[in-house]
This record gives sequence, structure tokens and C-alpha cells, in this order.
Amino acid sequence: MPDHEAEERALTSTLNAMGLYTEATMSMIVEPRMRIAQAMQNSQSSEAETEVISRWIQQLEQVSDAVRINGDFLKQITMQAVNEFGAPLDTRSWARPTSLQFDQTRSTLKQLAREWSVEGSLERDISYGRVIEALTSDKVFGKLSQEERSNIRVLVPGAGLGRLPYEIALRGFQSQGNEFSYHMLAVSSFMLNSTKEVEQFDIYPYATTFSHVRTSIEQVRTVRIPDLCPATVGISTAGRFSFTAGDFIEIYGHGPDDGKFDAVATVFFLDTARNVLQYIETIRNCLLRKRSNDPRYWVNFGPLLYHFEDDVVTSSSGGTSEGSVELPLDVLLDTIKNYGFEIIEFEDCIPCTYASDRKAMGRWIYDAVFWIARLLPS
Repeated sequence: MPDHEAEERALTSTLNAMGLYTEATMSMIVEPRMRIAQAMQNSQSSEAETEVISRWIQQLEQVSDAVRINGDFLKQITMQAVNEFGAPLDTRSWARPTSLQFDQTRSTLKQLAREWSVEGSLERDISYGRVIEALTSDKVFGKLSQEERSNIRVLVPGAGLGRLPYEIALRGFQSQGNEFSYHMLAVSSFMLNSTKEVEQFDIYPYATTFSHVRTSIEQVRTVRIPDLCPATVGISTAGRFSFTAGDFIEIYGHGPDDGKFDAVATVFFLDTARNVLQYIETIRNCLLRKRSNDPRYWVNFGPLLYHFEDDVVTSSSGGTSEGSVELPLDVLLDTIKNYGFEIIEFEDCIPCTYASDRKAMGRWIYDAVFWIARLLPS
């Protein structure tokens, strides 16, 4: 399949997963539960059981309402993305979404709460806050004047929904985000370019999560976005903020971007690599200048939950044709030093969550690591 056809399938299947969110979520998640509840209601039940089943049906009806509101919001994003990314106007030609893409759509709603709501501020403070504090500290660029800072170029690969690179641009830096996922690209563009006021939209990111729910009200509670609106923030980032779409290694591995940046900021990113060595080399290439001794920095925050750990593919001859390179932290740090970096600040075992429901009874907690590394003159 030609590359442009594969790319169009990736785009249109993603847009379909967002545009069909309501129908798919009702069919896969809500309606099966409603059928069970109604069947139990129609059977011979005790008075106590009847009351519980009635409350369950009421909850599912509230979930249904929340799903429809989420779906209306996602359709607005889909319509904008059609024009922005040049998708075919005839949706009948769009590729069919996979179940994974529908899961990613639901996860994107939680990501919106993390990046663009008051509710996500604690997660952002722990991760984004450390990165921004590092960039503006005296160890890095804190001693520069505002004019000098405006010439500092910061790259944020794995930029998600765009909040971190945007916050960096607000601090006066030149900031560029990079993202591969069409879910992230479509939604980040909408949040950055199409929102008109603070808390313009209501979403219900936790409505379809039925485990670890403390109260029925909390499951269908409203999360308002955005908590910060680029259109009304009062600080122009024109000429200082940009976004690239595509694979990090393919775009920045070798070519015109070699040595273009003064800093690279990575948050929950390193472990998304199939081969983490390629990420380290690409980060170094972004910072490596042949004729300058100006300091260049890599600021990192996150765990090592390697995303491709289970994706080892064995060929018919018994060899491994595709897999993942996962380095433990001590080896990773030694490797970073071997690539020419000096770690000037390090912190380990930082408890944090990612796109979690802060009111849920259960959450996955990471012990993240943070560092500031300086690329030594070559």
C-alpha cells in the first residue's frame, strides 16, 4: 500500500473513531449493561433487589447522557480536523476504526482532563511544573534576559495535547511540539486554535469507567475545559510556538534539525520508544552543534513503562525480527553519559499518576525519575 494511502487510512480511521464515539460507546459499553439491568428488573426480584436495579438503570441513563455530550464535543473536533488534515469529505470512504482506536478516543477524554482542566493541575504541577521550573532556573536559562530567552529553542517530543509546549512558549521561549498520534494532533489543534473562552466545554471523561467508582455522582461528574484559553490568555505566542506531525526519529533523527534546539523537554516519553537508544541519539542530534559551545540541555520526567515490552516478533528461522530495547534505569543513565551528556540534577522515586481519576478508589502510581542533563561540548 502506498504511503499516502496508509496515511489516509490512519487519519480517517482515527476521525471515524472520534465521530462514531457515541454509537460505539453505547453499543460496546452502555447498552450491554442496560440489557442486563432490564432483564434483572423484569425477573422475579425481591423488593431490595428491585430498588438496587432501579438505581443502576438510573445511573446507566446518566452515563448515556454523558456519552452523548462527549460525542457532540468530539464531532466538533472531527469536523475541524477534516479541513485541517485534508481528509475526504465523504465519510463513507473513511477507514473503519479498530476497537483500540475507540479505546484511544475514550483515553483522549481523560488526557483532556489531565492537560486542559483544573482537575488535572496536580498531575501537571508534578511533571510539567518540574520541567518548566528547570528551564527557567539559574542552572539552565534563568539568568538570561527576556530578549535572550526569546532566542532559546525548546523541543517537546511526545507533546500530547499541547499543554507543555504551549506553557513553555508562554514563558518566552521558542517552543516546538512534536506528536505522532492523530488523536493527539486533532484534539490539541482544536484546544489551541478553536477554543474561545475558559471552561467553554463540558466533558465527562470518567463516565464509562465502572471500576473503583466511589459514588455514582463522581462517575458522571463534569470536567470543564479549557482551564487556560489561548485566545484569551493575553500573552501572544505568535512566532514562538509551532507543532510538527510525525515520527520523532524520522523528523529529527538526521537532517536540517540537527543542532537546531537549545533544549529538549521530555515528559512520559522515553518509554514510548521501541528502541530507547534511538531516542537518546535523536535528542543528542537535536542539540549537537558543530561550531558552538553554547550550553544545551535535556530535561526529562517520567517512568520506564516500556510500551513495546511484549511486542517481540520471532521469525520462522527462530531469530527476532522486531522487538523492543528496554534498559533499566542505571544502565540508561550510564548510556546517556556515554552519549555525551552530564547529568547536573537528578531526582528519583517521585510519586505521580497519569490521566487518572483523582476521586477514584484506585489509581496506578508511578515512581518517576527527573533529570537535567547538559550536553558536553564535542
